[in-house]
Amino acid sequence: AVVSTQSGHYGRAFREVIVPVMWPGVITAALFSILLAYNDFLITSQLMNGDKMTMTAGLSAYMNADNDMGKLMQGIAGAVSVSIPLIVLIIVFQKRLVSGLVQG
Repeated sequence: AVVSTQSGHYGRAFREVIVPVMWPGVITAALFSILLAYNDFLITSQLMNGDKMTMTAGLSAYMNADNDMGKLMQGIAGAVSVSIPLIVLIIVFQKRLVSGLVQG
């Protein structure tokens, strides 16, 4: 739809022309930012200690506490539980993510 800006409806023109074109790119950039922040292991493992850790840093501290092989299955279950929110997020926004990557 072509929107005429001669009548002064710049907000409508922005909303109907620019936003649909930029929306997949915004979703893609937001998803990559969320993934980077969620998987930021190095900073959280160094700055946070005790009971205030992210899941990845806490899982690593739990697995490295002692050399008990019984923790292996618990560690694998923890790794799966850490990755489930990311998988759900990618599945929900898959269409917009692919279109944002294709459009540049």
